[in-house]
Amino acid sequence: MAKEEYASFGSEDDFSEGGGLIQGRLKWNNPRFEIYDYNGKGPETPSFAADMEPEDGDTVTQYWSCGSRDEWAPSKDGKRLVKVGKMAKLSKSCKYYRLLTSLWEAKFPKEKVVDDVSVLDGMVCDMVRVPDAERKGLEPKKDKKYAPDVLVVDAIVTLPWEKATGKGKAEPAGDDLSADATSIILEILPDHKDGIAKMKLAGEVFNRLKKSLGAGKESMSKINAIVQLITAKDEELLKSGPWTYEKGTVSQ
Repeated sequence: MAKEEYASFGSEDDFSEGGGLIQGRLKWNNPRFEIYDYNGKGPETPSFAADMEPEDGDTVTQYWSCGSRDEWAPSKDGKRLVKVGKMAKLSKSCKYYRLLTSLWEAKFPKEKVVDDVSVLDGMVCDMVRVPDAERKGLEPKKDKKYAPDVLVVDAIVTLPWEKATGKGKAEPAGDDLSADATSIILEILPDHKDGIAKMKLAGEVFNRLKKSLGAGKESMSKINAIVQLITAKDEELLKSGPWTYEKGTVSQ
């Protein structure tokens, strides 16, 4: 039996050029590779998956595609990607590369994750959604109103091997936070004449507040609390604000 060849992803050089919505402060649980079919709506694709645990609310499994099933497959234990085709490297066009790039930019030590993703278990990061990169040869879906996005790391709060002291609960929601959330939403809406999807709005709020308030502990606690108000399951803030909220979209 031939020896398995694993995908390596310890640096940018290990990638080649080519072809549940949550964000905020998230803990990475059970990181692994598996085959994902987009809930039956897409091709079976080798993907990196992690159960993302927010400070409040339900854990959501998030997926980042890693390329073609003809080229890569999860190892039996799910810790690695096994080469099954002719490609020597993972493509820089895959969403997993976007995730790893953001992780490296957040100063995660590259030598810690070369081919085994189990080392990421327990890490806590501030994460945001950013527009996905265009993929050559893929036509955008005509019925999609908004461009696709990808969840990436904005900042590392606690590395996997560190004692989890930096997770930090967000501030409890109150009238002041609701007023702050309403104010920043009203600032953003004029830039989106056709409306903006709830999760994309949360991402813009996160980025604008971080730019204005900074990334200190108290500021991030407030920012995460405001984001949680926007993404709350009961949608109380969005349903009661001075705007129109319908089918997950906020508009003036």
